[in-house]
Amino acid sequence: MTKDERVAIGAKAFHAVKIAADRIPAGAGAAEDLGGEAFPRVVVFDADGKVVGALEGNITPSRLFDLMGRAAGAKLARFVKEYQKVLLAIDKVENAKEVLKLKKERLGDRAERDRSIPAKERELEAATTKIAEQEQKLLEKLTA
Repeated sequence: MTKDERVAIGAKAFHAVKIAADRIPAGAGAAEDLGGEAFPRVVVFDADGKVVGALEGNITPSRLFDLMGRAAGAKLARFVKEYQKVLLAIDKVENAKEVLKLKKERLGDRAERDRSIPAKERELEAATTKIAEQEQKLLEKLTA
């Protein structure tokens, strides 16, 4: 898994808010937390609303994921690892669907008589449903 993937998956644990820095009134409480010197700027808060840290200018996936991990704790790394398994399962099912589609195209009219095709379609639909349920449970566990 690349560092960019870790950040993309880990971002599901956070709420991103885009703020125009020039619109924050000087002296406002948020100005102190969000202020900085370079753009782009990322400020990460923990669940209690406390600033965990900020990155400015050259924001790398490694630095950002480290900051996200400090905010969310060890459960973020576990979530990313488990969610990666869900994504791999989705890829596997989607590839199987594509193979089945090619098989049906290759068989043409004979595909209607092939009893293995509807069975495989049902199997793939069941797998898709199961993966969606796993994903939902994983996301619920993250927010609990």
